[in-house]
Amino acid sequence: MSRQEQKNVFDHFLISRMSVRAQKPKFIYQYSPNSSEKFPEDVLDFLYPEGYATNVRHTEHYAFVMTRGGGEKEYGFCNRRMQSGEGSHFPEVMCILSKHP
Repeated sequence: MSRQEQKNVFDHFLISRMSVRAQKPKFIYQYSPNSSEKFPEDVLDFLYPEGYATNVRHTEHYAFVMTRGGGEKEYGFCNRRMQSGEGSHFPEVMCILSKHP
């Protein structure tokens, strides 16, 4: 692990929303402090643990752990809330991914 990688508290930050037309989640924002690191596309499966429910009425916080093929763990810390604006019926998830629990 390089010295630069050791300084990062988190590996990725993302925001996901439901695509109304496709009825599935999509990334609307992604940020990685180490731009050379590949973004984990499979994280979408973890962002909506209860499915794509439209009955989220308040802000929810939750965490998860993804175990990669080599056994390394990545921790997700999420905040889910309804999108702001009229006509929004799907939750938005903000998530920080880190190798540090």
